Amino acid sequence: MNRLQRQAVIAFGAALLAGTIVVAALVLSWPGLFGQSAALLYGDPYNLAGRPLPLAEASADEVLPARVGAFRRGPVEALTGEGGTAGGVEAVYESGQERVVVRALRTESAAVARLVVSTNVVRPHTAGVAEVRTVRAGEEPAFVRVRFDDGAAHIYWQRQTFVFYAASGSAATLDAFMAAFPY
Repeated sequence: MNRLQRQAVIAFGAALLAGTIVVAALVLSWPGLFGQSAALLYGDPYNLAGRPLPLAEASADEVLPARVGAFRRGPVEALTGEGGTAGGVEAVYESGQERVVVRALRTESAAVARLVVSTNVVRPHTAGVAEVRTVRAGEEPAFVRVRFDDGAAHIYWQRQTFVFYAASGSAATLDAFMAAFPY
């Protein structure tokens, strides 16, 4: 990443961080707007801090293993830059009818990875937000997990210079996947 790209990522992240604060305030202030059970919670739901770190030079197959518990990974595809994900990879994991989309992106530093996580509180989704669980962006690992009123869920998390994203149409499916994901 060159200097201009780095500055653009930082400026974009700062703008999104301001939006993140507004969204968090809305979730806390107006739960009816996002669903009756909307809440902003703190704490590590998957013990991410207790997991091993991916190796800095890990390949896509090592970062997104072929099997995660009962889930089998499909082909790993390169991300083309949508949403600042250039250089990342994506794969779909399936177990029976259950499906989880996972993305991984290596950034230039842990600080940049935490910034990426902190700017992704709520991605566009058709349902209201039921729950947002987060830790402060300066902590290792930073993460944001969102559960939606329609039962879907996603999580962004950071492990050193890596940013991960996992999403499923079912919070229970995401929970089962995350219980087995190595990082």
